[in-house]
Amino acid sequence: MPLIGERDSISLLSETKRSSRSSFPTLQGLYMSLFEGEMISDENYLITGEQSRSSNIDRKLIKLQFFVTVALSIVVCMDHGFVACNLEWIEKSFGVGYTQSSIIGSMVYMGFLIGSLVTGIFLPIIKSKVLLLSSLIMINLTCLYSFKADSLGEIYAARFFTGFFQAVVIVYIPLWVDQYAPKSNITSWLAYQQLSGMLGILSGYLLGGILTCFTTEDIFININSTYTDRFITSILSWRGPFLIQFIVIIPIIAIITLFPANILDIGQEYSSFNSDNSRTTGLLVSGVTVQRSTDANNDLSVKPITNPNINKVNYQRGSKLQRSSILLLPSMTRKGDIVNKKEELSEICSNPIYIFTTLSTCGVYCFVTGLIFWMNQYLTQVILIDRFSAIFTVFCVFLIGPTLGVYFGGITGDILNEYRPQGFGWILTFCFFFSLFGFIASMSILKTRSYIAFVWGITIALFFLTGTLPMSLIVSMKCVSSHIRPMATALAQFIFNLFGFLMAPVFIGAIMDIIDLFPFGALKYKYDPHSAGIITLLYLTGPIFFMYGIAMFSSCCYCMIRQNTTTSRNNSQTNNPMKIIIQ
Repeated sequence: MPLIGERDSISLLSETKRSSRSSFPTLQGLYMSLFEGEMISDENYLITGEQSRSSNIDRKLIKLQFFVTVALSIVVCMDHGFVACNLEWIEKSFGVGYTQSSIIGSMVYMGFLIGSLVTGIFLPIIKSKVLLLSSLIMINLTCLYSFKADSLGEIYAARFFTGFFQAVVIVYIPLWVDQYAPKSNITSWLAYQQLSGMLGILSGYLLGGILTCFTTEDIFININSTYTDRFITSILSWRGPFLIQFIVIIPIIAIITLFPANILDIGQEYSSFNSDNSRTTGLLVSGVTVQRSTDANNDLSVKPITNPNINKVNYQRGSKLQRSSILLLPSMTRKGDIVNKKEELSEICSNPIYIFTTLSTCGVYCFVTGLIFWMNQYLTQVILIDRFSAIFTVFCVFLIGPTLGVYFGGITGDILNEYRPQGFGWILTFCFFFSLFGFIASMSILKTRSYIAFVWGITIALFFLTGTLPMSLIVSMKCVSSHIRPMATALAQFIFNLFGFLMAPVFIGAIMDIIDLFPFGALKYKYDPHSAGIITLLYLTGPIFFMYGIAMFSSCCYCMIRQNTTTSRNNSQTNNPMKIIIQ
């Protein structure tokens, strides 16, 4: 048996190993591919990709259910596009300003944050079919309530509870895919789910824009019309898409009702796990932690490396899914002791690479979310094109720019991660240059009033900035220690949802309100509110580029320190004949 130094054996045990997978580079797929290797390294006996699946389930039913989940992802996410493209009509309908109308779009993210926590509690203890159908019924009721809302408070409540119950669906679907998808198709199925959500938002944006192009009145303006006229007018307004979503969800509920419970259930089989021999790997798939645990009752056994610190027994592994929503449940050490959360948080906050990479990623999300909410009004009020052309332009820009950007960034990050699996300096360098190109494209259209120039510039900016997302997510996880990755993931996702998605439209709306409502029109005389909002977003690319630069500089410093430490360690081992490393 080769002699292995104690420190080097630990290093060998934590060595990551890549496994074959689909190269479909979505954010979920990249999380899966990034942490496949770490799952293998858990005491050197974990085997990636093994999952508990019922062998007696018809594969045709599984594929049919997968198509149903894709359709469900599209339909459930459509309302996000409804609100984003119709903010100006909502403002007129309720007589509110930019900030209050943007809160309507943000309330769904607030509901999702809280709903994710509740979902993490109820998924393991309630039958999945019952929970899924109940959430879909409640989503349908909130859609109907949004259609009939008569006051600002009612629409706020409807949007909040829509996000609250959507959290069940968004958390459930990746869990179902992980359990029932064929092993060779897990990443690609997750990729299709990610793309279907994006397609749902964009199709909702286009549908909502088309319907409101047919009317210039809201139901409350024409108060003397008959009930039938009011109903037709409300359909051809910002309210109409919610009724269409309500109608489309009904057949999906009926189809899911016909499926047997055993093909939908994911909670009962995985509701318990042995925490004494478990390790959270920090895999995030729409708020899901994959918990890999050892179990002496499985068929597969692998002998671990002989080491004084490891018991000489044959461990066997199982796969369990812990419903921790956005990874806010405590992580465990290898022996099951609860890690000191204050020490974890202190280690995370003292890591400049993690901090600046996370803030840069949050800035990109803020940029994208703010644009999809306010770009439509900028095109109609400043560029001066008709509403239908503006809606179609936004649809095409977001269909091309972010989609290709994430795809290209995913491929780039995957190649760099294969080339340097233990490092992230090159990945941060590419993020820096991508953000630089996005910043240059944004500054080039800062004062333009040309439709062609603005559309091309914003598409290029979105392409390069969203291209940093897959790579920066890799860096955010690789730059922290394994035992604090669950906490780091939870903190990053909380920042993304709160400041990237929830606050972005409200922040821009507040700036537009300040200019619009400033006393005596002093600011409105000099600045157009819509121009100020978009210009603020374009200027935001500067801090994004700057923070990626700081992260890259910190990475260079880290590499220099690590190289010096490695050299000193090698010299120490050379002078110590008791520690011999045999490859």
